[in-house]
Amino acid sequence: MLASSLNGAGFQSLSWHLYGQSDHPVLNGLECHARYDDTPELPHLLVVEATGIAPPETSDLGAELDDYDRDTAVD
Repeated sequence: MLASSLNGAGFQSLSWHLYGQSDHPVLNGLECHARYDDTPELPHLLVVEATGIAPPETSDLGAELDDYDRDTAVD
C-alpha cells in the first residue's frame, strides 16, 4: 500500500531499507526515534527512499465510462 501511494504521488523509484541504513552515505544513521525488537517478517518500522518523477499515468477511460453509463442508466 505504501509503494502504491508513493508511486501514485509521482515518485518513480523506491528503495526499502533497514533502520539507519541507506544507499546514500549522507542519509545513514538519520533515524533518531525509539527502536523496538523486530523480526524480519514483521518490522515495526518501514524505511523507504522515494526519488525521481514518474511519468504521468495515461488511461483510456472509454470502457469504464461506458460501464458506468450502463450501470447508472435510469429506465
